[in-house]
Amino acid sequence: MFDSSRFLVDSIIKWAALEAETIVVSNKGENERGLILIKQELCSGLIRIWVQTRDINDNLTFTRRFHEDQTQDFADAFIEREVQRDEDLWVLVQERSSGSLPDILMDLHR
Repeated sequence: MFDSSRFLVDSIIKWAALEAETIVVSNKGENERGLILIKQELCSGLIRIWVQTRDINDNLTFTRRFHEDQTQDFADAFIEREVQRDEDLWVLVQERSSGSLPDILMDLHR
């Protein structure tokens, strides 16, 4: 459905604008094939991290990286390590989030 990482990132940012949400690019990844990580700053002060993965049928989707929401310090250290490991990684930060993602991101192969 999405031809490139950059197109998907732009789509996420446009979705956020329509929902009166704020999403910023904290690390610009590779335009065509970079994976995407979304850091959601929840109203509770905790952080929820979503990572782009592939399901058992090799379709792109987003899943929560941790079962529990994390502290700001833990999340920042984790993201810093991920960016060091994968320079192509996109990191998006969503402020004051409800913690959910749009349905289209959960099923990217449609």
